[in-house]
Amino acid sequence: MNRISPVELTLNLYDAHLHLTDPRFSKNLPDILQTMAAKGIRGCVTNATGEHDWNEVLNLASAYPWVRPAIGVHPWWTASLGQDWYQHWIDLLDSHPGCLIGEIGLDLAMRDPHINKQRLAFRLQIKAAAERQIPASIHCVRAWNELYEDLKPFLPLASGFLLHSFNGPSESVPKWAEAGAYFSISAEGAASLSPSRIHQLRKIPIERLLIETDAPNSPPPDEWTNHPLLDPSTGKRLNHPANLPSVLIWISQILETNPQELASQIASNYHTLFGETAPRDPS
Repeated sequence: MNRISPVELTLNLYDAHLHLTDPRFSKNLPDILQTMAAKGIRGCVTNATGEHDWNEVLNLASAYPWVRPAIGVHPWWTASLGQDWYQHWIDLLDSHPGCLIGEIGLDLAMRDPHINKQRLAFRLQIKAAAERQIPASIHCVRAWNELYEDLKPFLPLASGFLLHSFNGPSESVPKWAEAGAYFSISAEGAASLSPSRIHQLRKIPIERLLIETDAPNSPPPDEWTNHPLLDPSTGKRLNHPANLPSVLIWISQILETNPQELASQIASNYHTLFGETAPRDPS
């Protein structure tokens, strides 16, 4: 694939899933937000992962209206939930109109998955999403059958839902699309793209496709990184949200489509799923 520099493009981009309140961003978040603006990122959904960062996500979104908040319990944190977490979560959700649900889901790749606790927390959260018609951002790793079983009582979800960093079986895409899913893709695997991965991406309906960075996680390969960033504590590579244009270019090459046209389609998909985003003030 030929690499096209994102700086050659003028785009309105939307990041369907990232974590702006991650502690690894804390020292330079204002600069990160400014750079996102300069690279044409007009809206994003920033996700909490548990009780520890719900308020941080809500406060950030209050200060920056183009940032959509999503609060939920990531499967990695379900084993340590407090006794009253659900009521606290519901109260925050109901008192913040426009708040989305995320990051929630199931993960069987963990060393000690505590799958029963994961599934209980997921069922409670997806039930709230269905009842309130709020889109949810869903994490799933090696648990596609379990995820579908837990979602089945609520399908099709009228509000839609996001399968974040989608890497499920290609043959399951039509089933998930019928259930109301949108599929967001990051560029993490760009360096080792397999024929099966290309086939999977081309199976996604274009009207259900979204892009994401999952920043500061999932950094793209070096050759697709226009904005390198290191963890100040460990020196390890982080994913800067301003790398989002690289995701668009990567996907456009796989789909053999014009990046400008693809960006317009993705912007439309973003607004269809998440609703309108307040205009970004790059100052």
